[in-house]
Order: sequence, then structure tokens, then C-alpha cells
Amino acid sequence: MASAFAHIVIPAVAYVALKSNVINFRLFILAAILSILPDADIIAFKFSVPYESQ
Repeated sequence: MASAFAHIVIPAVAYVALKSNVINFRLFILAAILSILPDADIIAFKFSVPYESQ
């Protein structure tokens, strides 16, 4: 399972390779945050939200 930090690699490579007026630093930050978002479910464990499906 990839870590949240490993998910940032794809937006970082895209930013470096395609840097232009379209791919600017703000878009990189947004892409980095959105790539980490699926791992945010671990926050639910802190609040005792069960991780199950029915």
C-alpha cells in the first residue's frame, strides 16, 4: 500500500515535466492535496468510526 507521501510523486513529476502557465504551482498544490485525500479515512479511526461494510 502506498503512503500518502508517495501519492504526491505523480503530481510532482507532472509539475516538473509540464511546467507552464497551465500547470502552475497552485495547481500542483491542489493536485497534491487531492492525491492524499483518499488516505484521509485514517482520521476516522481517531474518532472510533468503524471500518466495515455490510
